[in-house]
Amino acid sequence: MVKVSVIAYFYTCALFIDTLVYGKPHGDVISTSLQILFDIPENKNNSIKINYSYNEINRLRDYVFFNKNYAQAETIELFKNKISDISTFAFWGLEQLKVVDLSDNLITNLDDQTFTTNRNLHKLVLINNRITFKSHHKFLISESIETLVLSNNRINKIYDSTFEALPKLRRLLLTDNALTEIENRSFQSLTNLRYLSLANTGVIHLSDSMFNTLPHIINLDDTPIAQNFDPPLRQVRGHAIKHLLQLESGSREYILHGHHNNINKTDPTTTEINL
Repeated sequence: MVKVSVIAYFYTCALFIDTLVYGKPHGDVISTSLQILFDIPENKNNSIKINYSYNEINRLRDYVFFNKNYAQAETIELFKNKISDISTFAFWGLEQLKVVDLSDNLITNLDDQTFTTNRNLHKLVLINNRITFKSHHKFLISESIETLVLSNNRINKIYDSTFEALPKLRRLLLTDNALTEIENRSFQSLTNLRYLSLANTGVIHLSDSMFNTLPHIINLDDTPIAQNFDPPLRQVRGHAIKHLLQLESGSREYILHGHHNNINKTDPTTTEINL
């Protein structure tokens, strides 16, 4: 609490000086104040970049942002709170919203309609929560989300229906989950997928039936699949992904002709992905 208060103190001082110099405070950023927040406060400055991280907020109620003057918000960061309950309508009415970060909270699930009205939302970050997927349920319905970060949750299985309502998804990070099972058509609807991270999961099998369009890169670092190769796989790219999936499908002819050697010809170094 002391560290947060010190950071907030210096931020407030900087904001005060800026007000003296320019005659008005920044209209685009709100950060944590000296007072610990238990609820979303009123947006008195019509700010578009919101950061209420490191607080004690535990739920987001119906229309909480729209009703408190956040209709023009583009970025909302609420990491390091205690959020466990998010209303289906919490983010409704925010037509300019582009980025939401709800990392390091207590979220177990989201209603699939939570972001359907946020037609400009392109990045959703949910690292370090308690999310799992349910059979025959869509995780989210969104025509705009391109980056979805679900690292370090409680995901142990991906179902055919999980991502079927995210047609624009380009980057999907499932790193650091206890994931062991992926159903046969899990990624078929993700025809725009470019980067898939399964790093540090328990995935033991991938098949070409899981995809209609192959991603450009699959990160398999520190997975059971990776350990089957010498040296172990890290990030598989391009044509090597097709080779890997054919090998995983157990094509005897494919193995006999030695094509499996092509997989480890990819550059094993880690590629930085701009999220």
